[in-house]
Amino acid sequence: MNARTWGALVVATLAISGCSKLAGLLGDDDAPAPVASADPSLAPVEPEPVAPPTQPQPTPVPAPQPAPGGFTLPGLEGLPIPLPLPQGQAADPEPPARGSLGAPPAGSWDASGHMTRAFLEQETREIHRALLAALDAPRRAQVESIPFEIVSEASEPNAAAACLRSQHARMMITSAMIELAAGISEAKAYDEVAGTDTYETYVTTVVDQVRRQQPVTGVDPSLHVAPHATDAHKLARQRHLFDQQIAFILGHELGHHHLGHTNCVGGRSQAQIERDEMAAVLSHTVPPFEQPREVEADMWGLTNVLEAGHERPGGTWTQEGALLNMDFFRRLSDHGGSELVLAFLSTHPPSVVRIPIIRSTAQQWSPGWRPPRMPVPGEEAGGDGVEIPTPGGPIRLPGNLPIDPRQLPIPIPR
Repeated sequence: MNARTWGALVVATLAISGCSKLAGLLGDDDAPAPVASADPSLAPVEPEPVAPPTQPQPTPVPAPQPAPGGFTLPGLEGLPIPLPLPQGQAADPEPPARGSLGAPPAGSWDASGHMTRAFLEQETREIHRALLAALDAPRRAQVESIPFEIVSEASEPNAAAACLRSQHARMMITSAMIELAAGISEAKAYDEVAGTDTYETYVTTVVDQVRRQQPVTGVDPSLHVAPHATDAHKLARQRHLFDQQIAFILGHELGHHHLGHTNCVGGRSQAQIERDEMAAVLSHTVPPFEQPREVEADMWGLTNVLEAGHERPGGTWTQEGALLNMDFFRRLSDHGGSELVLAFLSTHPPSVVRIPIIRSTAQQWSPGWRPPRMPVPGEEAGGDGVEIPTPGGPIRLPGNLPIDPRQLPIPIPR
C-alpha cells in the first residue's frame, strides 16, 4: 500500500472514530426485532411523526494550557514544557577561581597544551562511569550494562543511543565529537587565562569543517603560545570544561535509554512499553513528535550531570558544558542551512529553544530533584482522543495534541 493510500485511510478512519456517538447513529444490531400484533382485525396505528435525529456536535476539546510559568516549542505551542521560564542569564556559572580545580594527570597533555587522544578517550569512559553511578538504582539497572563505544569517525561530531534489530541497546560517541569538545575546552580555557578570543576563531573553523564534511581538528597551535598554553590553571580548566561537555552529551543519550525512548531496556511495565512503542512510531513518522523526547532527554541528562558533579573532586559540574555544546550547534545550524547532513539538527529542537530549557533545569535543580515528564503522544491527556490504524494495531492519540492528527495524511510503517 503506497503512502497516499495510507494517508487517505488514516484521515478517513480518524473522521469516523473521532465521533463518540457513532454506534447510536448507526443503530444497534443486537436490538430485538419488532413483534407483529396477534389480532389482524386491529388496524395498524400510524406512528407519530418523529423529527429527524439531530446530528450530534463533536465535543469541543479544551485548548491545552501550558504549565504555570512554562514555555512552549515553536511550532508545537500546544505542547508545554513543564518548567518555568529561566530567570535571565545572571545565574550562568562564573569561571572557577584560579587554584580551585584539580590538576590533570601528568602526561595528559603535550607541549602545545593539547590533551592527548589517549587521555581524552580514557576521560570519556570515566565520565560515563560517573554518570551511571549518579543515577538512582532503578535507572542505573536499566542502562549500566549497555555497551558504550567510541566510534572512529573524524568528520561528524555526534553521539547516539540506539536499539539494534536484535533488540540490543547501544550507546556511542564519535571521535569527532570528542575532538570538538576538547578544542572548545582548550580555546575557552586559554581565553580565560590570556584575555584573548581564540574560541571564536576555533568554532568558526570547525563549523566550516563540519559543513564540508572534513575531519574535525583541534586548535591551531599558532593561536596558543607560551606561557599561557601550558599554564597550570589553563590545563585544569581545560579538563574541567571538557568533562562537563562530554557529561551532558552522554547524560542526554543515557536519558533516551532509561526514559524508554529507545524502547530497548528492561525494568518497565507493559503499559510503559506500549506507550514507548507508540511514541516511537509517531516520532519516526511525524518529526515534530520527536522533539518533546529530545527536550526530556535534555532535562534528565543535565540533571544526571548535576547529580554526578555537584560534589566532584577537582571541580563542580554545572550547566556550562551543555551551554557550550548548544552554542556550537546553534552556529552550525545558522551557517549550514538545509544542506547539513547531521540528522539531529532536523530532529532536535533548535538550540535557541534548548538553551532556556537547560538554564531552567539548572535553576530548578537541587540534590534529589527530578524533572517533570513531557507529555507523551498517545497518553490520554484530555479530550475524546482518536485512533490511527496501523498494521500492528491501532494507535490511540489524545484529543488535545498540538497538531490535529486528522490533518496528518502520513504513511504508517508496516
